[in-house]
Amino acid sequence: MVYLSVSKNPNIRLIKANLDAIRNTSYISKKCNKYISSTCIYKQAYNTLMSLKDQLCKNNAEIERFNLFINILSSFL
Repeated sequence: MVYLSVSKNPNIRLIKANLDAIRNTSYISKKCNKYISSTCIYKQAYNTLMSLKDQLCKNNAEIERFNLFINILSSFL
């Protein structure tokens, strides 16, 4: 989802589909950090996702999942 968020034209439908597919956040760990060379990519993804929050989240369950992912993402910064 990080790479989807840092593209020139983020595809909101694809980001939302990926966000909806997250069932278990324990698999999102710092181990995946080795594939991303710079924390500025995480910052850009964080900023993009925050700006798209209203378009990605329509109910409380979606907001909770989004916030959980954002908290994990911010721990990589």
